[in-house]
Amino acid sequence: PLDQTEPGWYIANESTVAYYLDPRNFLVDNRILMFEDLSYKSEYNASVVASVLKGTFMEGNSALDNQSYADIFVEAGKNANVSPVYLASLARQEAGTKVTNTTSGAKFTYQGQTYEGFYNFFNIGAYSSEENPALAGLVYASFGAKKNQDGVFVGNVTESIPEEKPSTPTVEHTDNKPQESFNVAEVVSKLGVKQKDNFAIGVNLSTTVGTLKNKVDKGLVTFKNASGKEMADNEILSTGCQIVYKDGTTQSVVIYGDITGDGKINSADLLRMRQYLLGQVSLNGAYLESAKANHGSNVNSADLLKLRQHLLGTSYISQA
Repeated sequence: PLDQTEPGWYIANESTVAYYLDPRNFLVDNRILMFEDLSYKSEYNASVVASVLKGTFMEGNSALDNQSYADIFVEAGKNANVSPVYLASLARQEAGTKVTNTTSGAKFTYQGQTYEGFYNFFNIGAYSSEENPALAGLVYASFGAKKNQDGVFVGNVTESIPEEKPSTPTVEHTDNKPQESFNVAEVVSKLGVKQKDNFAIGVNLSTTVGTLKNKVDKGLVTFKNASGKEMADNEILSTGCQIVYKDGTTQSVVIYGDITGDGKINSADLLRMRQYLLGQVSLNGAYLESAKANHGSNVNSADLLKLRQHLLGTSYISQA
């Protein structure tokens, strides 16, 4: 007989484990998928994943970003090289069909401390030995979180990206010789970038400083990072970098989709855009402009979708 640890849960014995490890017991149509490769496969699209989530609260859209749970699992699977069908099945098994504390992000108190904004769709850390396994798992998910002014641990701690402060060097003349005329628009054109307000757009991902500097005469432009430090020729340009022209004019580089300013477009940018749309972070200057992935006048769900499509490889963000 099996030893019961709590209602519905038993300690597996040797014969039970041996049974589940023997593939001969599962070579039938409705069980053979137990031995399926769980790496990502493109044929497991949102439609397939949606069939797994049918009848659950995950059948619709996530309240966090108004995107379907099916799309989110596909995106997560592709990024982590894990089958989205497996991820969705595990979430359904662990989270159940209805919204609970582990999937709502609602405020709760556990062992005298209050938490809010945490999710645990896979019940990681929800050990049966805990006073309340589900809540203990949410506390596990809060690792590294900070308290707000009310003493509550909150998820997605509000943060802001400081607006870049471009330096504007002065041009000093040490003699009375006539100075050569300098045409910023002409240099901008030679660099192959476009001017939008005080931004330089049209810079492609992985473009180095040297690539642009080599297009114009020496001394006409310098490049600085977001902190104002001059960049070397082999450094990659990113959102928030500055192009400083000979006459002191400064433009901030914008790479659409590179919201975090690391010169890449990845899941960190997707998270940052979600947080911005939820009002959890603020964006300004070049970082706000870079979030307009769909090239609209404001940042909205269309930009989030465009960024998702870029990460999934179905449609790419234009830098033009």
